[in-house]
Amino acid sequence: MTRKIKNPEDPRVIRTRLALRRALIELIPEKGFDSITLQDITNRAGLNRTTFYLHYRDKTDLLTASLREAYEDLVGQAMPTDAAFATLRDAPGPIVATFTYIGENADFFQVILNEESVPMISAGLRQYIDEVVLAWLEVLGAENARVDVGLAVKFIGSAFLGVVRWWLENDQPYTPEYMARQLRALISDGIDQALGLSLPAD
Repeated sequence: MTRKIKNPEDPRVIRTRLALRRALIELIPEKGFDSITLQDITNRAGLNRTTFYLHYRDKTDLLTASLREAYEDLVGQAMPTDAAFATLRDAPGPIVATFTYIGENADFFQVILNEESVPMISAGLRQYIDEVVLAWLEVLGAENARVDVGLAVKFIGSAFLGVVRWWLENDQPYTPEYMARQLRALISDGIDQALGLSLPAD
């Protein structure tokens, strides 16, 4: 059973948890989550099992906590605020911040975007992305939408994840600012207008 950490904000606690998270993320593409042992994780992190059990019950607890922390940080960057909404057209700050955060944690997000053997990874990420997209659609007036809002959430979320995956796999060839403006144009202007297409009217 995990013993409660007295001060989770202690720099030593933070460093230990980051080391364990980093070790797990490095091991997943090497061995597959199911094959990883606690010994593998602690060896890679340079820690012992006693230290591990001070923080987590098992490797699933470590994975769940790591995902939750990363997703909460990601959502914190992307959720709409009054200031973000005011500058959305010219300087899509939340999207820039999101790409910046993902880029700074590229190894972690490459694993969670490409690891199909652990359903909680992809399902959790999609749930958080859907929450962010829905929040923005509500702020922008989705109640007047001509299409089903639920479908729009899935469409935008899937497009975003696909673009992020490509960006990471190609070593971030464009800046977060460039990526944000491109996505903003596609989403807010519409694919037809952004590409100069002439589509038949309804």
